[in-house]
Amino acid sequence: MWPSKPCLAKLLKALEDSLADFALDLNREIAPLLDAALRESPDDYWLREEARAFTWNGSRFLQQIDVGAFCSRLKALTFDGLQEKGKGSYATVYKAVDRLSGDVITLKKLKLDRESEGFLGTAIREVSLLKELRHPNIVELRDVLWDNHRLYLIMEHLDRDLREHLDVCPEASALHNVKSYMYQMLEGMAFIHANRVLHRDLKPQNILVEGDTNTIKIADFGLARCFTPPVRAYTHEVVTLLYRAPEILLGGTIYSTPVDIWSIGCIFAELVNGVPVFQGDSEIGQLFQIFQVLGTPSRATWRGVEEMPDWQPCFPHWSAKPISEVVPRLCAHGRDLISQMLRYEPSSRISARQALQHPYFQDLNASTASGQGSVNPSVCPPVLADPLSQSQESVASQTCHSLPAPPTLKQFRSMSQAIR
Repeated sequence: MWPSKPCLAKLLKALEDSLADFALDLNREIAPLLDAALRESPDDYWLREEARAFTWNGSRFLQQIDVGAFCSRLKALTFDGLQEKGKGSYATVYKAVDRLSGDVITLKKLKLDRESEGFLGTAIREVSLLKELRHPNIVELRDVLWDNHRLYLIMEHLDRDLREHLDVCPEASALHNVKSYMYQMLEGMAFIHANRVLHRDLKPQNILVEGDTNTIKIADFGLARCFTPPVRAYTHEVVTLLYRAPEILLGGTIYSTPVDIWSIGCIFAELVNGVPVFQGDSEIGQLFQIFQVLGTPSRATWRGVEEMPDWQPCFPHWSAKPISEVVPRLCAHGRDLISQMLRYEPSSRISARQALQHPYFQDLNASTASGQGSVNPSVCPPVLADPLSQSQESVASQTCHSLPAPPTLKQFRSMSQAIR
């Protein structure tokens, strides 16, 4: 446990409260708190250096400062013991410790490439959406720090993603647990879709699991989009290949919430079978994997399929397999639900809200649905001890600035015109 820092915590609270105070008297209101924080941590090199950088001479500020930037820099000092947990095209994810509370947090460092609108658009989307989408089954964004080259998202920490959970916890694939996970996932997605947001990158690695309660939380909104009727054209290079809907694989750029439902259907099948249901190694390979299971689509199963940009009349013809062969462990209600999720015709796919009312979930009580008590902890091995290395680069050395309040969803929808 990190030593308590009540004076630093009090200073940060005062700085946050004063961000909108244009009549702030720094030397009367903030200087005494900073002096107390420095006395509390006489050996804290970074705290002393940050104070000096903002014209602190040991007893007072020599000039007015950017309070937001100062607050953000001091917040960065409270995170230490960084350990890299994952790296992608847009961001690096770390596990860290909040020295004030002792809590383990997830710190996501997003790259901001000034020469590429893609990175900036990704950052704006994720911050804006996570600030707005508050739900028990959506990962919580706690704070935001940024500088000219990096943006940091401070989020709640969860033990594992769903793929890791399945690998280390044999009981997780029990059918009653699968039902609980699916219900929670659909609760989160129903809320997301009700707020007119498409996730567009649902996969087990972006579904997090809280180990103590087995609560499911949806994460990683870097590819998410707001949408407003009528549905507009979007990029088709979204969603990890194994969970990508056929309308996107066939070059479609006009799509909506059914693309997320398809991904959820793929995750559902993977939870039951233990492996992805469609395992292509290219876009055409993924299409053919889908065709071999569901049958090659035709006008009867998908109106307008022949008008899709990448449809070819010479595609091989396969007959559909019985759904009982695709997910043999599922009950009849479960097979019916997954069939409605994996329909070719996007408009015929069940919605997240409708899926929650499906008979498959009729025997799910409230405590099980929320994840409470759905897995026997004695069966699942705990997360391996993962001590945080003190020698890792500290985020405190980064020059961070305060992020303005993220736009609301309404404002974001108009902003998205510029970054689409």
